[in-house]
Amino acid sequence: SKQAKLRELISDTDFMVEMKGVDLIPVTNCHYTIWGSTNEPYPLSLPGDDRRTMFVDIGVTKYEILEKDPDYFKKLLAFGKDYANLASVFHHYKNVHVISKEFNPNEPPVTTAKDELVEASKPQYMKLLDDLFAEERITSFKRDIVNAKLITQELRALEDFSLRLENFTENKVLRWIRFNPKNFRILKGQPYQIPGSLRGRCWVIRNHTFWNQHKTNKETIDLHFNKKVETPLFNQQKDAYDEEKDQIPF
Repeated sequence: SKQAKLRELISDTDFMVEMKGVDLIPVTNCHYTIWGSTNEPYPLSLPGDDRRTMFVDIGVTKYEILEKDPDYFKKLLAFGKDYANLASVFHHYKNVHVISKEFNPNEPPVTTAKDELVEASKPQYMKLLDDLFAEERITSFKRDIVNAKLITQELRALEDFSLRLENFTENKVLRWIRFNPKNFRILKGQPYQIPGSLRGRCWVIRNHTFWNQHKTNKETIDLHFNKKVETPLFNQQKDAYDEEKDQIPF
C-alpha cells in the first residue's frame, strides 16, 4: 500500500534507485523526512504505537487568513523567492531559536492533534471498549491486570442487546489491549492463575508505572486480585479500601 511504502522510505536506510535509462543502483545510509499537507481532518490512520509520524493541526482557516489580509499568500510567495529572506529564516532557526531540551531527534514530537488522530483511527469496537473500561462495566475493568479471554466472557454475559450485536471476540479484546503501547504482560508473558478464575496470560492496563516495578512479583499480583492491594478510586478522589487496610498508593 502507499502508506506501507511511506513507512519503508522513512524507516529503511538502503534503497535501489532506478534512473531513466540507467540500471538500478544501490543507495545506502539514506534517510528521508517526508512532509505533507492536507485539508482532510483525518487524512490517515495511525496505530497507537506509531513512532514515525508527527501530526499538526492548523486551527486558522484560509478564510480567516484572507479576511485579515487578502494578499497574504501573494506576500508569502514573494517572501520565499527572496534569497535574503530565506537566509534570515535559516539564520534564525540555526543560531537564534533554542530547541527544547525535551526534544528527542529519534522520536517525532507528540501533539494533541496526533493523539486525536490515533483516537479517530480506532475501529468502533475499540471505542466502545474504551467507554466500557472508563465506566468499569465489568469486573475485569475494575482491576489493573486483565485477561483477554475473561474480559470476553464477562462482556458476553452483560444483559445489553447492543453489546451483543458487537460480537466481541477474544481477538478483538486482545487487539484493544495491544493498541495502547503502555500496556504490557506480567510474569514475562507466562500464564497466571487468576484467583477463583481461569489461567492465562495477563496484561497491565492501568497504573503502569507501579506495575512495571512489580510485573514479575506474583505475590503482589495475587494480593491485587484478592483485593489486598487495591486501586484508588480516582473518580471519587478518595482511596479504595480493603479488609486488612493493606493499601499501596498508585
